[in-house]
Amino acid sequence: MKIVFNFIIFTIIIVALYLLGNLIEPKLIELATSHIGNKIVAGLIALSRAVLIMLWLLGITYKSIWDKKTFKRTNSLVVWILTVIVLFVGISFALLILDRTNKLYRYTKNSSYSWKGKLYQSDTVLGYKSIPDAKGFDTFPVGENVPIRFDKKGFRVPLSYNDTTETKKVSFLCLGCSFTFGSACLAEESFPYLVSQETGKRSINAGTCGYGISQMLLLSKELIPCYKPDFVIVQYSPWLVQRSINMDAPSFLSRIPTPYISKNKNGENLVAPRIFNSKTFEVNMDKYRNTKSGIKDYICFLFEIGMPLYLYNGYYTGITTVKRVLGLIPSPNKDIKDVEQFVYSNIYQICKESNATMIILNLGDIKYTSNSHNLTFPDSGVIFAEADSLLFRRLKSPDDYNKEYKNWYFDGRDSILKDPYHPNPKAHKIIAESIIKALDKIETEKRDHKKHRKNFAHRITQINTD
Repeated sequence: MKIVFNFIIFTIIIVALYLLGNLIEPKLIELATSHIGNKIVAGLIALSRAVLIMLWLLGITYKSIWDKKTFKRTNSLVVWILTVIVLFVGISFALLILDRTNKLYRYTKNSSYSWKGKLYQSDTVLGYKSIPDAKGFDTFPVGENVPIRFDKKGFRVPLSYNDTTETKKVSFLCLGCSFTFGSACLAEESFPYLVSQETGKRSINAGTCGYGISQMLLLSKELIPCYKPDFVIVQYSPWLVQRSINMDAPSFLSRIPTPYISKNKNGENLVAPRIFNSKTFEVNMDKYRNTKSGIKDYICFLFEIGMPLYLYNGYYTGITTVKRVLGLIPSPNKDIKDVEQFVYSNIYQICKESNATMIILNLGDIKYTSNSHNLTFPDSGVIFAEADSLLFRRLKSPDDYNKEYKNWYFDGRDSILKDPYHPNPKAHKIIAESIIKALDKIETEKRDHKKHRKNFAHRITQINTD
């Protein structure tokens, strides 16, 4: 009777501690100030759960499988230690898979920041890319979903798009992340489209959600010589370089390894390939978006989505870690200024070889983006579109930035922040205006220069005549 009582009390204590971990986990994650901090907190919580379960197993097997005598015999002690290690690793990994599957299941069932439909696919060069001729939706926790359409080349276009415009010369090629892509906005509300409408010239929106400057550089090598645009609009934002040294794209779902900037043995920068292929785009989560939640549905989701995805990622993450320790995989170059200088100067050189003018679009942080003017020489001919400055000048107060330029949803009673990450249509109009202003300034300077040369030549003629 005493043994049963002790077992019940011990089990209750372990369960209470386990549930306490579940309660404090959200609070600890809130305190973490970065994505890496969130991962560390989640890892520590998972580790503590594994320790509790291991303690429970050791407690209920004491005297039946092991006891004090186990520690007195060398062979028994070695077997006991190895068994504990294997069990602990197995439990930790199983709990990690279950934890991530639980979050992914809730993420799939609830309205969230994601996409609906088959829009993206894995790519050996870029890590992932859009699927040509694909249609789908950007989804959000509140408000209506935003329709997405790609043309036959994989560039974002309005739903009403027809390919008759493809015969026109490309004047603007836009490279960037979701800000250029126009997340949370219709394609015709994004600045690449607005610049095209304002100038009456064709533009290509090659922005892709989650991309960094490594992918922008790779795309510039492919697209600029192919389309030979008059202008290449290159987004400059602080998070773009971070993505190109993190080795992964930002994702709510799973690991998405991407190309990153590293150095070779000679100390020269290069674009290193992705560390492994992501399975994120191969699983069909749309299948479970509208199914009825329950134990059967969750078990099917676990075996069809969660386990294949996270077992695969766990295996290749482990292999990658070993390779990095052995020096078989190059480490990212953490010198941000050096990485930016390398990427933007290379894009400039590609533009120069194709007779295209590079426009650096400063967007995202007015203090940070002032550094963009140090990326090229003063006489390089690069145009700077100061979107940040123009956005802030239009505000009555700097505190109004989110209110004026983020995406809000009105539910009939109150305004709810629909998407706190991306500029709204109003902001896109101002961003497009900053590009047009930069172009007009250059044209005015060219006209003034021609006028000056003409006047100078006229004075020389008069002097010679006199």
